[in-house]
Amino acid sequence: MDRQGQLESALLIRQADGTHKLVFGNRRLAAARKNHWEKLKVDIKENVSESERLQMILSENGEREDASPFYTAMLYSKLMAAENLKTPGELAEKVGKDRSVIARYLSVNAIPKEVQESVHRCTLGLRHWLEIAKLTQVEDQLNVLKECATQGLAGKALEKRVNQLLNPKPADAEGTAKPAAEAQPFQFT
Repeated sequence: MDRQGQLESALLIRQADGTHKLVFGNRRLAAARKNHWEKLKVDIKENVSESERLQMILSENGEREDASPFYTAMLYSKLMAAENLKTPGELAEKVGKDRSVIARYLSVNAIPKEVQESVHRCTLGLRHWLEIAKLTQVEDQLNVLKECATQGLAGKALEKRVNQLLNPKPADAEGTAKPAAEAQPFQFT
């Protein structure tokens, strides 16, 4: 951004009641401040409703590869409230997304805040968080998050770990393999 300057109006300001509020472009604004720019090109829209603002932010964030699934989930949740929508299907129709996509994000939104705040430990995608969201105990969620960060737990291994925590096997259950007697070495004749 410093070498080429601002290539496009990538900040959106909403004007209402004589005030101006940034709708999106926080990172670009921070970069401009860091580079001591005195002027920026911005788009200003008047009387943007809360619902429209949230939809604009969702649209802008949809283009970012590093958008937090929690942030997106929070935006969907706020949009449902702003529009007084009751189901993920209603929201999906409103924003033109598949209902299952909306439902997945909303399930991620249900992960407790203390787990969400641990996100700095590692960068996980939506699929990871959907697996972690299946766990009902915060302690289990935090432990699996730690395993993802320290051991690179992902994909099928993550699914297996979550299933182990959801369906623990009792130590002395019937059908559990008993320890074998000490094996004799195989002998060739």
